[in-house]
Amino acid sequence: MHVSIDTFYLASYPERCFVSRNPQGHITGCIVGQADALGPWIAQSHEEAEALLAHALTLAFQHPPQIRVPTSNHRALALVQAYGFREIRAFKHMRLGGIQHPQQREHIYALATAAIG
Repeated sequence: MHVSIDTFYLASYPERCFVSRNPQGHITGCIVGQADALGPWIAQSHEEAEALLAHALTLAFQHPPQIRVPTSNHRALALVQAYGFREIRAFKHMRLGGIQHPQQREHIYALATAAIG
C-alpha cells in the first residue's frame, strides 16, 4: 500500500497541520508542527511561508522545535533566523545522476526529516 508523505503527516498530526489557500480554494502552502520539529513546510510565496511559520509557532512544543531548511533556499534560512532560529549544522544531500538540481526548490522551506526530505 502506498501512502503519500502528506497523507501520513496529516493523519499523524491532524491538529498541527496548517495550510494556505488561494481565492479559488487551492492549497498554496502547508506546514506541519511535529512534536519536536516544523516540517514539511512548503509555500508558493515568501509571504505565505512567513504566515504559516508564525501560525505554527503558536503550537506547544516539549522542546524548541527544529527546522530542516534546504541550503538552496536562502530566503527560508533568513526567515527562520529572523524568528530566532540558528543554524546548528548543514547536511549535503545525495542523488543519483545528473548535475541539475530539482526544480522549484525555492518553494521548499523545510524538510520533514533528514532521511525522507
